[in-house]
Amino acid sequence: MPDSTIILKPPEFSITEPLVVMLDPPRPLTLAMCQFLADMQETKKRSVTPRELFSQICKKATRFKGYQQQDSQELLRYLLDGMRTEEIQRTSAAIFKALNNSDKGNEVLKKEVKEYEKKKLMHSFVDRIFGGELTSTIMCEECQTVSLVHEPFLDLSLPVLNDQNGKKNNVKKLQKKEIDSCEENIENECYVKKRNEIPVTSKHLQKKEKKIAKKQAKNQRHQQKFQEKVIHL
Repeated sequence: MPDSTIILKPPEFSITEPLVVMLDPPRPLTLAMCQFLADMQETKKRSVTPRELFSQICKKATRFKGYQQQDSQELLRYLLDGMRTEEIQRTSAAIFKALNNSDKGNEVLKKEVKEYEKKKLMHSFVDRIFGGELTSTIMCEECQTVSLVHEPFLDLSLPVLNDQNGKKNNVKKLQKKEIDSCEENIENECYVKKRNEIPVTSKHLQKKEKKIAKKQAKNQRHQQKFQEKVIHL
């Protein structure tokens, strides 16, 4: 990220005049982030280690030193806050240099720099990419006066809805599937059991066995008579 020139244009009806400033080179954390993004764009590198970037973050927040488990959301917030602070300081220094060419005193110059800050003319790339504004409507219960409060933010925590109805419906569906599966298994087992079982006590089988026994007895009598005739001969 080379040195760049920016124009600070105040809003309409503002007493602050447009100002052209020359920015200094990026500061350590922002420069490390730019280098890390540039390394990621190179196709020749199979892996990228953000060692310098992490080192600069640890200088801003020593709690991330070492190998203890940390919250990634907090790390991201320290990174964004750190780069945003560096860019604001960088722009403030450029404004001070641009206004320092006049014969105004330091106190007057500091007030003018603060005036540019109040007019929100020092938006950094962090604000443009990650920034947002939360607008709240407040009404006085006594006089019914409505006022708007604007709060800038870089990240916004939102509650996760606990869908109890959805969970109950899913549990019911799972229970119904389990019951249907059990009933189907029981029916299959009963069907197989009926096919494998032999109904020995049925009347039809008893009659059939009696007929077979009579035929066997009749055949035995015929054989005995035939043997007796052969012996007499």
